[in-house]
Amino acid sequence: TNLIYKGGLSVYSTQDTQMQTIADSVINDPSWYPSKTEFSISYALSVQDADGKITNYSHQTLQKYFQTVGEIANFSLNFTDENLARSYVEQYKEAMVGETDKVIGENLSFTVQPQLSFTLMDQHTGYVKVITGGRGEKNGSRTLNRATSTPRQPGSAIKPLAVYGPALDTGAITLATAIDDAPYYYSGSQAQLVTNFSKNYLGLMTARHAIEISENVPAVKILTLITPQVGFNYLLKFGISTLVSAKDAINGSHDVVQSLALGGMTKGVTNIDMTAAFAAIANQGTYTKPVYYTQVYDHDGNLIIDHTTSETHQVLKKTTAWLLTNAMEGVVNSGTATLAKLSNQPVAGKTGTTNSEGDKWFCAYTPYYTASIWLGYDDNSTLSSSIKHVAIWQAIMSKIHSGLQTQTFTQPDGIVQLQVCSPSLRSRSSWKSGRNRIFLRR
Repeated sequence: TNLIYKGGLSVYSTQDTQMQTIADSVINDPSWYPSKTEFSISYALSVQDADGKITNYSHQTLQKYFQTVGEIANFSLNFTDENLARSYVEQYKEAMVGETDKVIGENLSFTVQPQLSFTLMDQHTGYVKVITGGRGEKNGSRTLNRATSTPRQPGSAIKPLAVYGPALDTGAITLATAIDDAPYYYSGSQAQLVTNFSKNYLGLMTARHAIEISENVPAVKILTLITPQVGFNYLLKFGISTLVSAKDAINGSHDVVQSLALGGMTKGVTNIDMTAAFAAIANQGTYTKPVYYTQVYDHDGNLIIDHTTSETHQVLKKTTAWLLTNAMEGVVNSGTATLAKLSNQPVAGKTGTTNSEGDKWFCAYTPYYTASIWLGYDDNSTLSSSIKHVAIWQAIMSKIHSGLQTQTFTQPDGIVQLQVCSPSLRSRSSWKSGRNRIFLRR
């Protein structure tokens, strides 16, 4: 720390200040959010009693107090009225501090809600160009960074990484493989029904269409086919750093399970990990460890750290990466992320939403950059459907790509196009006419 702040070092960051300004400006535009500004209570209180014993209280204990003692079962830390929020804090403080007690520390602040994180990488170099760890005013140094330090459940955004990428790469499926979207149960003694977001089933559909509309049953069936361990192993290669193996289970919970297909993870994932993983698909299957700075010079101008290149390794075959990209272009062109379309670049990506609407993701890339956006409340409250996180992603990326030459995703050798019999896959309304061309690895 002394060397960094007092040693006269020159540290060259990979941050692009123009891109960072664009992202921060869009994310903090109030027009994206409900008209009534919401904020959450952040509170810390330290009390010393007459015997010298110190007790610490927080907003979590405040919430539990009103839910139990105050009998307000749905008491939330989120408010739109600051005076009302302060009145609850004062009630709690009065209840916790006795006549002979002494308050030795107290801090109350408000954080705008819902929160958001955004990261952007150049998939070709691994250089991290943008990190936005939250919205609202930054009131300190080294404060909470939701993009790098806060794991959240990824929902369906994990499917290309844990399910479809591995299944295509191992040859278990093609994009034209027909999967029956019908009632299906997780295995085990307490088998649960796998449900789709729409709460209905569409019958036979191709893997490609399942990716586009983000059906859950096909994803669970495919992960079961290749085994959860294979999906877990690919996530390790994709650089997901928050995974919990079976041997390291936490209170019996780990990530080598069927529900991994839908983002049911012990700890969740960080935004930067998701961006780096999707960047590997964009980079023809090669993972590059994120680079935050390139070089460090001492006060005499001597190079003491050279970090211009990063560690890389192959996760997917080039052909697999292209097939996955081709399928995820469908997500943007006609699937769950049509709001992400750019006027001058193709976009491939995947949305993700958790069951309780507590987390919303969109992880995607163009031929130039890969970026992920996460939206949610810090306390996992239910999100309003009026906030369009995919549209926020599009607004940032359209400005960043303004003026850039239109490019395409390069098709590698080894891909062939074949015809399939679409009537044989048609089941009720699950098959759209014209979807009868597929790409296969030769």
